[in-house]
Amino acid sequence: MSQTIVVQDQNLMHTEILISAVIEDFLLTKNSRQTVRSYRGDLVAFFEYLEISRLSALAALSFPIMINKSRIPV
Repeated sequence: MSQTIVVQDQNLMHTEILISAVIEDFLLTKNSRQTVRSYRGDLVAFFEYLEISRLSALAALSFPIMINKSRIPV
């Protein structure tokens, strides 16, 4: 289900594109199976941790809030 996603398009904030589709499109740009496996695991875990499943939710999240949400307590 690959679709070319133009991240600069402002209309993405109003779409229901799944983060999983964005991740898969990104991974198509990688040549190494090991890189794809590693990136997929890291990206999926990151967005699950942030509880974000749609691109519109990511677009609505300000950078400072994303930084705060992504800090793992030590």
